[in-house]
Amino acid sequence: MKQKYTLNIADLQISVISDAPAEEVQKIGGILDRKMREIYLKSRCPKTEAALLCALECVADRISLTEKTAELILNVINYQRRG
Repeated sequence: MKQKYTLNIADLQISVISDAPAEEVQKIGGILDRKMREIYLKSRCPKTEAALLCALECVADRISLTEKTAELILNVINYQRRG
């Protein structure tokens, strides 16, 4: 069941509706908060730009992990075929 959560990310309050448990939503919010603050403090850019840089980094990480997962799946399939 979807629930509404309020997260504080880089001193910005945001409302989120999610099916995920509260602990998962808070964990994700905490990761985003730390990453946003890290980018914001390093580059001294506006928070909106820091949010975009954070999103770009998250997408790049996701692409990398997806590619690594596909490679591992192929390795398992090839290993199983050798039997």
